[in-house]
Amino acid sequence: MPTNGGKAITEANYPAPNKRPLSTMCGSFILDKNDDVRFVIGSSGGNQIITANAWVTLVTLATDTSLMQAIEWRRIHTDYEEEGVSYEDGVPQTVITGLLELGHNIKPIDKRSFAVVQAILKDKSGIDAYSDSRKLGKPAGY
Repeated sequence: MPTNGGKAITEANYPAPNKRPLSTMCGSFILDKNDDVRFVIGSSGGNQIITANAWVTLVTLATDTSLMQAIEWRRIHTDYEEEGVSYEDGVPQTVITGLLELGHNIKPIDKRSFAVVQAILKDKSGIDAYSDSRKLGKPAGY
């Protein structure tokens, strides 16, 4: 039984009554030194969830990049099951060239196929929240 991405679903993820599927969920709350919530992040996107959350968290908290810029930044992705590196249209050519020079196999992928990030940041200027435009810039769920 393949997923939308063409990968086989493991038996642990087969649907059954009263059962939840396994997931690569990694929604996170990051606290400051006073144990106040500083950053909240989550996303959808299968095997790209961890990559997207890690990237946005790192860029937002370790640089002066705004939450919107960090979420909208074009992304690259690889995991142990894939051969090569996937990248969105808009990744700088210098990054693509650098990956090729390092011997990576690279392939473009439609931006609608990348993980979609939602995040909230609390900093000195207040609270900022942003929804990824890859899902039309609004949360979707129930």
